[in-house]
Amino acid sequence: MEIAICDDCISDIQELKRLILENMACSDDVHFSEFHSGRELMDGFRKFSIIFMDIYMEGKKEGVELVRQIRKRDPNALVAFYTAYDYPASGIMDVQPIAYLLKDSEPKYVRHWLQQSLKKARKRETETENVAIALSSATYMVRPSDIVFISIHEKGSMVHLTREKAKELGVLKERAEWREAETAVKSRIKLEEYYRQLKGYGFIYAKVSYIINAKRVLFRGRDSVTMEGNIELGISRNKKKKFDEQFAMYWACQEEGEF
Repeated sequence: MEIAICDDCISDIQELKRLILENMACSDDVHFSEFHSGRELMDGFRKFSIIFMDIYMEGKKEGVELVRQIRKRDPNALVAFYTAYDYPASGIMDVQPIAYLLKDSEPKYVRHWLQQSLKKARKRETETENVAIALSSATYMVRPSDIVFISIHEKGSMVHLTREKAKELGVLKERAEWREAETAVKSRIKLEEYYRQLKGYGFIYAKVSYIINAKRVLFRGRDSVTMEGNIELGISRNKKKKFDEQFAMYWACQEEGEF
């Protein structure tokens, strides 16, 4: 497991490393990368299992803005704040940290959220379920988290990927803004089969014609959801109750670290 810690206080880094090693069932494969400023982190940035980030460094509250920069490079990065600064919740919601650990909190509180954070990072690393996108001449294999939503298309379906995955597969047309069609790939596999594979990963029917990835929802409106990429999708009246139940259950399980 590759763990990055960004903090300008060396003693706090050492303490966090100690806590991490104490709270991991298997720590033999853990590798730490230490960064003492935001500039150091961005200069040495690569894929990490999880990033622990201080908010107040070098006399500036740069941690939140730093996570915004990280999101541009890796939208799926797991970031947990580890800080002595009690930042307003409204100021960090848009960067979606998986935890907010206050350094002077009760040890049991820090231990709980640290364990949950490490559990999520480990689970992501060991996620082996791949989803096939079967074209007429080739087949792509992607992870559930690479998909924003899937819709019915002709005799098969249309798989709408994250911008990052579409770019990686070479199906993204580079333009200034994200448009729905630019990240979509046609598949011969039917929507019902995709739902059978993906319902355990937070995919929910919003209408009979598409399933959405709850992980990729940015905003839940009264009769619609706004997905990653600012794609708005309606929720049919006859599916609304079940959708809300499954959506709430997904995020409740996220809080418990089950997904």
